[in-house]
Order: sequence, then structure tokens, then C-alpha cells
Amino acid sequence: MALIFAALFWTALWGPVGLMLATPLTVCLVVMGRHIPRLSFLGVLLSDEEALTPAEDCYYRLLTVGDQDESELAEAYLKANSMTALYDAVFVPVITRMEMDYRMELLDEEQRMMVEQSLTDLIQDVGTRAQIARNAEKTTSTQVAKNEKPLSVFCVPARASRDELAATMLAQLLRQENIEVETASAKLEADELVKLVEPAGTDVICISVVSPSTVLHARYLCLKLRAKFRSERIVVGLWGFADGNTDAIRRVRESGADQVVTTFAEAVTEMQSAKQPHEELAVM
Repeated sequence: MALIFAALFWTALWGPVGLMLATPLTVCLVVMGRHIPRLSFLGVLLSDEEALTPAEDCYYRLLTVGDQDESELAEAYLKANSMTALYDAVFVPVITRMEMDYRMELLDEEQRMMVEQSLTDLIQDVGTRAQIARNAEKTTSTQVAKNEKPLSVFCVPARASRDELAATMLAQLLRQENIEVETASAKLEADELVKLVEPAGTDVICISVVSPSTVLHARYLCLKLRAKFRSERIVVGLWGFADGNTDAIRRVRESGADQVVTTFAEAVTEMQSAKQPHEELAVM
């Protein structure tokens, strides 16, 4: 349909020549829309792409506080998808888009803080609802036995407040798996984070960093933690990073990480695998 309208437009503009060039010109505009952020609307207008993905819809709702209820979108998404999928496919891309727009000066500091605070509130709301539902469904068979020590995880942000947001999301997901989780503030320096983790007696330390950040601070924190904790397992979550970013993964591993994950789904699976031998040891 878009191609038909494009053909009519070019024909009206240039006559027979426009009709001949309609298809290649339209294709060129679509390609430009897909590769130039400021022209992204062309890709929507002139192709069969969906107008907005769930992540984009959520982002624009957060930008227009009061006009649309972003919690309704989250609730609708959760009817057909898991909480893990919501965080991986919607909330992490929102955080990444927010930071990229801020760096490109498409958002000012006030708008950025508004989106971040609104998303924080939304994450807390989703987490609270999930916890209430979990408590209502909990049975004796799903509870951790009193003589077993549950797996303990400490989620720490690499540096920024968005890293702390991701750590909060991971903590919520892990608590759904009967895993004890503590989190730390992004306001703390690396040495302060190490001191905070030390008395906790944690089994796994997870460092959280969200794209488009570099892995520099994650590597520095990883080195600090590994120097202090020789036997504890260290997992680094590179949320929103491309799966093919092997260089970043390699550099983080060289800094002392036992495992690197790029999605919350992978992180939950990783913690579940760490939980099983831990519980077997507790029973013995």
C-alpha cells in the first residue's frame, strides 16, 4: 500500500519519470529511515514495519507523563509474556534509548531524570505486584527448607544509576526463584562497594552495566572484587549489549569474571545452575 501511494506521489510530482523512479526512490528513503535515527519515521511511513515496538511505546509514554499510563502497557505485555521478557525486551531498551537520546542532546537533564524516575516507579510497581502474587501462590513445597541455606547473591551497579536500575530488576527476578538478593547504590565508589559486600557472606556477586556504557568501570570493579574475594563466583551482566560483542565479553572475563551474561533470562539460568549444587551441599 505504501508503494502505491509513493508511486502516485512521484507521478504527480514528475509525471512519467516519477512513475519510473517511484520504486527505487522509495527504497532509498526506507533505507535512509532505517539507518539515520532522525529519519526513522520514513521507515515506518514507507514500509510494513509496526509503528512502535513495545519498548518504543513504553519510552514515549514515559516521556509524556500524564498523557498515557505506562503501567497499562506493562500489564498488557505481562498477559502474554514473562516478567523476565518484559525487562529484557522492553525496559532495558528503554534505558538504553534514554541514555543515547541524552548523549545526542535529544533529551535535556530534566527529561532524562523524569524518564528514569518514572521507569524506577514502574519497575517497583511490577516487582511489588509479582511479589504479592508469589506470596499468594506460595506453598510448603516451594519454600526453602529451614535446614537449607538459600543461595545468596549481591547485585552491584558498575557506576551509573541506570546500572542500579538493572540490578534492581535482576534482584526482583532472582527473588522469584527463592534466592536471597542484596543490592547496592550507584552512588558508592568501588572501594565502598567492596566493603559493603565483604560482611554479607555472599555466594555470587553480579556486576550490572547497561548499554551504551563501556565495560571500563565494570572491569575495574571486577578486578577490585576478585582481589578481595578469591573463591566467590563473579557474574557480569552486560544488559543491552549485542550478543556478538565478543571483545567486551573477553575483556570482562580477563578482569576476573567467571561468567558474562547479556540478558536477564541468561542471568536467571546462571543463578539457578549455581543454586543447585549449593543446595545439595547444604543438605549434606
